[in-house]
This record gives sequence, structure tokens and C-alpha cells, in this order.
Amino acid sequence: LAGEVEVLPGGRRVRGWTHTDSDLGGDFIVYFDATFDRDIIEHGTWADGVVGSEATASGESVGAWVAFDLTTGDAVQAEVGISYTGPDGAEANRLAESVATLDEAHSRAADAWAERLALIELEGGDPHEQRIFYSALYHVFQHPTLFTDNDGSYRGFDDQVHNDSRPFYTDFSLWDTYRTLHPLLILLLPDESADMAQSMVRMYEQSGGLPRWALGTSDGGSMIGTSADIVLAETWLKGVTDFDVDTAWEGMIAHADGPWSPGGRDGIENYLSLGYVTADTQGGSVSRTQEFAWDDWSMSNLAAARGDTVEANRLFERSHNPRNLWDPSVEFFRGRNVDGTWDESFASTRWEEYYTEGDAWQHLWLTPHID
Repeated sequence: LAGEVEVLPGGRRVRGWTHTDSDLGGDFIVYFDATFDRDIIEHGTWADGVVGSEATASGESVGAWVAFDLTTGDAVQAEVGISYTGPDGAEANRLAESVATLDEAHSRAADAWAERLALIELEGGDPHEQRIFYSALYHVFQHPTLFTDNDGSYRGFDDQVHNDSRPFYTDFSLWDTYRTLHPLLILLLPDESADMAQSMVRMYEQSGGLPRWALGTSDGGSMIGTSADIVLAETWLKGVTDFDVDTAWEGMIAHADGPWSPGGRDGIENYLSLGYVTADTQGGSVSRTQEFAWDDWSMSNLAAARGDTVEANRLFERSHNPRNLWDPSVEFFRGRNVDGTWDESFASTRWEEYYTEGDAWQHLWLTPHID
């Protein structure tokens, strides 16, 4: 079933759930509980193209309709709560954040956003430029997603409901966010960044691997590298240490040393044995080699800061593996095969098979720690 809906006219409510699934992961159920400010005088449901007067429906495509007496005003106010743990969680979340009027809800949201955007006090620029800046800052705070109910419950990566004293976050598109978003969040929201780091640790405990691209209650596994390693290392190194770094390190080492684990590094075997991901066995091999090296460099810094010089030196040495893909004849990083030969195809401004979303010029700058 894709969903279910139920109308409770005596309670002025509609509740139900929908199943969400996608190719990138995120296979989970969203429960909702909606209530209205006046009686439901007519109602019905539909399921898979069939409309009826029943109070409940379930199927692949479902929905409900309700009608109200508008003689007391043409504006109907609704409150909706959602949860990923169950119908009771959706109702409890709705009640916990209930307000008397829409104006009150608007005022509460405006105050919350004003407080959040005030974390940066901007000087200079004209009003148009300042508007652009604060619009961008608003977008910064859209993700990751707070996944926890008001009572501390959340559905984890093992599809079980857990209760934690700390908030649980998901929706980490880490390959997109490790360079810019998370460094900014660490500065602006250190406490929340610690909770985000601990959420990734929980994902490792529940699924067996740190996430590569967390979506809902699972790892979509999209993109390359193991960017959680970078985010976790940077969080700790910048003084945000209120998370289980020992367990985080366990997950990071599972990525770094193989064999492949959930959310791990595709092509890790040749990276370890040859010093690079091979172009004739793995797509995006240059990009993967560089991403793995950045992961290793971040881990090396974390190990050094925690006093583990052996691991720090080992990972630092490995973090220079992209040198094995430097082709002096073209002066760019280039795809290399298992037998050591260069991939025949090369053009500095072409997206070659051994690059991921870029060309040779862009990949000159992907490993800034290598001189």
C-alpha cells in the first residue's frame, strides 16, 4: 500500500499516512494528523480512482475530501502535525505546537527566523545586496532535517523507533555540503552541529556504516568519497566535541581501510594496493582518488589532534595518493589503468569518464592539501 486516510468528522480531523520511496533511498512512512476549527458537515474518500462516501480508504493512490459550513466565515483554519514514528506521534506533535490563530503561527515563525538570521550581522552593501545575502542564509538553514518528535522519539536507520535526549537529524547531502555548509554551521550553530555529528554516529550504529548521502531513514549512497569523515573531523577539530568521537572514528576507519562497508568508498581496494582508483574498473576514478585523499587527510588531522601519531602519519602519507595520477605530459590529473598506463582519452575541458561532474581544470583544485 502507498497510503491510507481516515476522516473523523466528530473530531474535526483527518489522519493517515503515505509511503515515500525513491531511487536514492529515503524509504519511509510519513504520518499526518490534521484538525479543523469547525465541524465537518460532509466528507468522503477515494482510492485508486474510485470516489466514495466512506470515511476510510487505502491503496496506491488515496485521498479525502471534506466540506464545511461557511456561514460563520469563509476562512477555514487547519493545523497539521507530521511524524515518522507513527500516528500517535503525528497527533502529539500537532498538539505540542498548536496555536490559537494563523496570525499567532505566523508571528512565532517570523520571530524564530529573525532570531536565526540575526546570527550574522551584515555591514555594507545596498538593500538589494543585503536581501540576496539573507535569502541565501535562509536557504542555508533548510537542511539537514530535524527528524525527532517532540517527545524525543525518531525512526532510525534500522527502521526502529528510538528515543534520545538529543535531536536526531537526517538529509545530509554530504558531498554537496562538506566544503561550505557544514563549516559555516559549525561556526554559527556549534551545539546543533554536535547533534548532527552524533546523528551520523547513530546512523553508523544502526546501519553498519557512516552515511554518504543520508535521506530519511536510510543512506541513498549517492556521489563519491566518504564526506562524513571530513565533516566529523572538522567538527571535532574546531572545538565542537560533544559527540561520540570514538565510535565516529570506528566508522571512519571502516571507510578508510576497507573492505567496502555501507556508505563506503567504491574503488577502495585499488586505492589501497596501487595508490589510486583505476580508470578501467571504476567510473570517476580521478575524482574518487582525490576525494579519498581528502578524507584521509581530514582523518590524519583528527588522529594527530587526539595524540595518535601512528595513524596520523599513515593517513597523511596516503592522503598524497593523487600524485600517482599526475601526468606531467599534460600537467593535469588523469585517469590511470590497473597496469599503470594512462587512459587514452584526454581533453582538459572535457568531462572525461574518470572525472565526476567536472573537467581537468576543476580537478586541479580538489586536493588543496597537496603541494
